Amino acid sequence: MGHVIRAEWRRGTHSWRFWAAVTLTLFVFLLAMWQYDNPTWRPLIPRADNFYKSMLDALGAYLMALWPVVIPVVAALPAGDSVAVDRRRGVDALAITRVGWTGYLAGKLTGSALVAVAAVALATGMAAAAAAVAYPVALPKLLGWTFPSMAQWASEPYSYHISGVFASNYATTFQAHLFWAAPGLYVALVAIVALWATASLSALAVASSAWIRVPVLALAVPVVLFLAGDVVTQGMGRSHLVPSVYAGAYLWSASPPVGSWWTLGLYWLVPAAAAAGAGAWIGRRREWPPGSVGR
Repeated sequence: MGHVIRAEWRRGTHSWRFWAAVTLTLFVFLLAMWQYDNPTWRPLIPRADNFYKSMLDALGAYLMALWPVVIPVVAALPAGDSVAVDRRRGVDALAITRVGWTGYLAGKLTGSALVAVAAVALATGMAAAAAAVAYPVALPKLLGWTFPSMAQWASEPYSYHISGVFASNYATTFQAHLFWAAPGLYVALVAIVALWATASLSALAVASSAWIRVPVLALAVPVVLFLAGDVVTQGMGRSHLVPSVYAGAYLWSASPPVGSWWTLGLYWLVPAAAAAGAGAWIGRRREWPPGSVGR
């Protein structure tokens, strides 16, 4: 299994698709920072835009955030079609003979997930470095929920009243107490959730390629399932099950259905467990599933 993971890592990180995933993720992050945290747009609000807020905006803390939509593409792109490529090239037989069916599939699932996580982690680190240079690494003054009276608005300079930020809907409403108490830890936890979701979606793509021999179709599986999950759950009124919410939109929603960090982790455990279960089932059968799509 270790041999398969190392081989998958070498192949995945040396592929142009790995760097395409890094570039796409970095573009999405920097675009969010430029659109929603441009300090030249709000010169009268000192330090309202900062490192922590810019990172949360990049990871989904606004209405039209791209990250919760792009994540299945980024997760599948680097190595999601790994098994399908092996089957088309006919190089899987030797690896299966050396490590066994279960070890081969487990190595593929793990290696591909590590490659996808590495791509997102690298882009996140680059975006964080850019944010640390462009914005102050400090939170603005918290003004709480109290708004000035009309008399104060009339008598005091406008800049005085907005020298801080009000608590309502600033940066995030999900676990906001932790954000204000430990913003660095909060951003780190949000990034970990993004990486965990990436790994889970990547494993789902790899597992599907056991049934789908056409690589491009295998890459499309997590994207289609993700978007279908959004449409179906929203149509059924099941806001607590919408994939894009758990991929980052929970940071923006005024009434997020996500209750805790554990809920986020368990949600993305489901596709990961499904992929692992599919691999274990194939490993016990010691053959590819019948009726595979493509030649």
